[in-house]
Amino acid sequence: PTSGQLTITFPAEDDYTLSFIDALGQIIQKEQISAQKTVQFDLNSVAPGVYMLKIENAEGFVLKRVVVE
Repeated sequence: PTSGQLTITFPAEDDYTLSFIDALGQIIQKEQISAQKTVQFDLNSVAPGVYMLKIENAEGFVLKRVVVE
């Protein structure tokens, strides 16, 4: 669980799109990341609950469950 900042470390410096999605499938936040290995995702304005983080690059995407307290 997180209450403010989410740190994401990527295996390589590449171009990524991060989408923070609520339980209804609405995109709450979306960010384009370019040539960074580590990024901070600010969740201070997000209401407590369970969300999905979609991480996309040229090879595909992965979904991760995130709990905000």
